[in-house]
Amino acid sequence: NYGIYSLCASRVVGSKGQVLAFEPTPSTYNMLTAHLLINQVANVKGFNIGLADEPGELTIHGGTHSGTFTFRDSGESGVSVNVPVHRGDDIGLDDVFWILPDRSQ
Repeated sequence: NYGIYSLCASRVVGSKGQVLAFEPTPSTYNMLTAHLLINQVANVKGFNIGLADEPGELTIHGGTHSGTFTFRDSGESGVSVNVPVHRGDDIGLDDVFWILPDRSQ
């Protein structure tokens, strides 16, 4: 959460590589961008969107901890936020080496 994998990937790819970080949850995205600034990371580009098989908008559901947010509605009370989603193909993700998905279980 909060960009730890993006920070690690940034070091792995080095100054000649680029990391694209997709975080649909607004509060978590804000923490991600703050961590990138604090750590002076220049090779990570953050996107406040989700990736899906169809473009549009989905509702993301979560509780009190950002790690609980998911596109699946568990039926529990908590926070729900509508977020934009895009297809990777539509935003130029055609030359990608590796993707680390954070899947909803």
